[in-house]
Parts: sequence; C-alpha cells; structure tokens
Amino acid sequence: MERPNVLLLQILLAEKRTSLAVLRTGAAAFTLALSILAFVPAMSQFYPLPTYSLVAIVSMCSFLLALGAYLVFRSIRRIRFFDNTIQGIERESPALRRLVPTPGSSKTPLYQRLARTLRVRRS
Repeated sequence: MERPNVLLLQILLAEKRTSLAVLRTGAAAFTLALSILAFVPAMSQFYPLPTYSLVAIVSMCSFLLALGAYLVFRSIRRIRFFDNTIQGIERESPALRRLVPTPGSSKTPLYQRLARTLRVRRS
C-alpha cells in the first residue's frame, strides 16, 4: 500500500467530515430562521411589536435563510467532490478498497470479515 495515497485519503475523509458539520450548521441556521418566522406572527397577537422591530426580525431571518442555504449547497457540492476524489483514489489503489466503506454501507470489507470471524467463534 502506498503511503501518500493513505495520507491523502485521510485528509479527504477529514475534509468530508468537516463538510458534513457545515451541512449540519447550515440546516440549523435555516431551521432557526423558519422557526423565528413562524413564532413572531403567533406571538404578535399577544404582544404588539413596533414596525422597526418587525423589519429587524425579518431582515435577520432572511440573512439566516440565505446563510443556511449557502452553507447547505456549498457543503453538498464539496461532499460530492470528496466522494468522487476518494473513488478515484480507490480505483488507482485496489489495496485501499478494503479500508474505505462501499457506498450504501457503513462497514468496510475488513470490518465485515472480522464480524463474521467473531460470529463463527461464538457459535
């Protein structure tokens, strides 16, 4: 197994995890903005809000919506890029295939073989 490919693979997987965290943050910002926009009209019947505070709330929510949408779309683009790059590295180095999970499975072939061995020993 070539050492530079393993190091590159580790870096790409770390970047993918970072993009997943950004995706989660973007979804949270988007959800927060929608929650505030739903909450303000419901509470305005109990507490009258001045016009300038409504403008501030709506502008803050529109900023959060735009930020959340940007973060989500950017992270999805980056995750696709990292997945394609990882698949290219796997094609170049077949020895790495047993270390990286196949699409649709969270288990690596090495993990599956170890789990089968442990099941056979328990029986």
